[in-house]
Amino acid sequence: MMRFEQHFFNPYKILQSEQIKPRYFHTTIFYKQSLVIFGGKGTKNSFNAIHTFNTKTKKWNEVKTSTEKPTPRYGHAAVKNNHTMYVFGGHNQDYSCDNYLYLFDLIECKWLPKVHLPSTPARYHHTMNEGPTGTLIIFGGKNEHGEIFNDVRLINLYDFSVQLIITGEPIPRPRYGHVADTTYTFLTM
Repeated sequence: MMRFEQHFFNPYKILQSEQIKPRYFHTTIFYKQSLVIFGGKGTKNSFNAIHTFNTKTKKWNEVKTSTEKPTPRYGHAAVKNNHTMYVFGGHNQDYSCDNYLYLFDLIECKWLPKVHLPSTPARYHHTMNEGPTGTLIIFGGKNEHGEIFNDVRLINLYDFSVQLIITGEPIPRPRYGHVADTTYTFLTM
């Protein structure tokens, strides 16, 4: 008889660090051999630091950058495309949201100038995924006034233009705090 836990679970040692405080509603991407963690909410405040966890050495590191970084936030979304991490939305310390796209250069380890997306309503607890080549897809979320969205926005990463995508029937219900993934040209929630 096969024992489930022997064949399906790989035992990992729980690693703790004084360098990174406990948090939730943060984002994590994978780049090269590291997890890259940005933002999140702690017991008393929000964060805007970037930490990496090297999966080979099992070591945490805080990324120091001299460039202007986003305000502390949580409930944002992050996606890696090539050597850039894109961050959109989230709740700021004062519980407001903004509609800037933040770009972090993963090679140079620095924040690039933020891009204002005026046609995309500010939001948090939305999803953002890679779309067709050179694009990102934003779906759903909630704004600081409680409005819940079901819109689909396509961001062109070459000129940062935004297109509202008209979906076919049935139209997805407004939602936030969901998960989504893209496969080819499909957005699945």
